[in-house]
Amino acid sequence: MENIIRSFFSYSQNPDEACKTGNDHVCIIICTSGKAEIELETRTFYIYEKIFITIGPGRQYRIAGCSKDFRADIYSIRLDLLPIDELKHVYSLKTIYDEEPCRRIPEEKYIMCRFIGHYLKSFQHENDNIYQVPILKNYLNILFYEACNIFLNEQEKKQSSKKKYLTDRFLADVESNFKAERKIPFYARRLGITPKYLSTLVSKETGRSASGWIEEYTLLEAMKLLREGKMTIYQVAYELSFSTPSHFGTFFRKHTGKTPKQFIRANKIISRNEASLPE
Repeated sequence: MENIIRSFFSYSQNPDEACKTGNDHVCIIICTSGKAEIELETRTFYIYEKIFITIGPGRQYRIAGCSKDFRADIYSIRLDLLPIDELKHVYSLKTIYDEEPCRRIPEEKYIMCRFIGHYLKSFQHENDNIYQVPILKNYLNILFYEACNIFLNEQEKKQSSKKKYLTDRFLADVESNFKAERKIPFYARRLGITPKYLSTLVSKETGRSASGWIEEYTLLEAMKLLREGKMTIYQVAYELSFSTPSHFGTFFRKHTGKTPKQFIRANKIISRNEASLPE
């Protein structure tokens, strides 16, 4: 069987000599000690212990420099040995080596990777083992799945962080603009996303719809202004950018069960009752 596993035990490669993965191979370099600089076509990556880099088919790379104690397990894996088709619905393998090919291996996974690496390096020389191919394939699949899992977990963390950032930005924008703007597209444009995505995102992240948050801010401000009594109902409607006092009244009654006048009257009664209470 074609040799699919190599290992650098010391750095002896000519720095000017570039390597290239085969068109039907993926290369994975796992640094086990020291550090090195990997030039991958037009980009440069720095790897050290517990960092691995994935190099896609037909890509040129070069180890431009490394420490004296640099060691790495290098897997040159044929694509037909990997369960790529099973994962097409989750992501594209190309995404890994095109976007962020360099990853850190969690401690518990690193121990497993080292064990598999030691085992495979010794096992591949057992030419009398009739099950060599399926055993190698299964162990390589384990490494492949684990690498994919690290990638997906990091993507989920990034997505979660991005979603929180967008949600926080939306709420801050609403707080600053709700008096003049109550349309979802306005806030979506400010965030650079579609109105549909904004509505779905905010609903999932907060348990309340985007329009619900805008209405909540508007209602609380309306109640505050009416309670203060410094503005007429007409002025409050104008302050909150309603087209007419009638539209404001409809909005207010929908959310409180009272008209603005009834709300003002009820609060005056409460205020008088509170004033008459003994200290």
